[in-house]
Amino acid sequence: MAKTIAEQLAAEAKGLTFRELPPEVVHEVKRLVLDTLGVGFGGYLSEPSQIIQSMIKEMSGPAESTVFGSGLKTSCLYATLANGAMVRYLDYMDRGFLTREASSSMGHPSESIPPILAVGERQHSTG
Repeated sequence: MAKTIAEQLAAEAKGLTFRELPPEVVHEVKRLVLDTLGVGFGGYLSEPSQIIQSMIKEMSGPAESTVFGSGLKTSCLYATLANGAMVRYLDYMDRGFLTREASSSMGHPSESIPPILAVGERQHSTG
């Protein structure tokens, strides 16, 4: 039976090693993670962030993942919500383009960083 596209992509991702990544990709990912964390810390004291963190403290949940800047451990889902709200608050997100010359944006690829970090922490990933 033929693999679905999702199964094929998952198999390729699972088999990928760090050594196979081009240096420019590694550099760009590091830059985007640092940028996203900085933007997230900028949104930490915002009213929406504080409301979400307060709600999370009341609801508790398993201590799987950390809310940026607080040390609060909560479920992977709640950490993703809190961290995603912080990252989006100032609207200083990156923009993705297909090519350097492209004029239309593909969105904000680093919005995927809060859930990636939350899942990685929950799964005890090495990075």
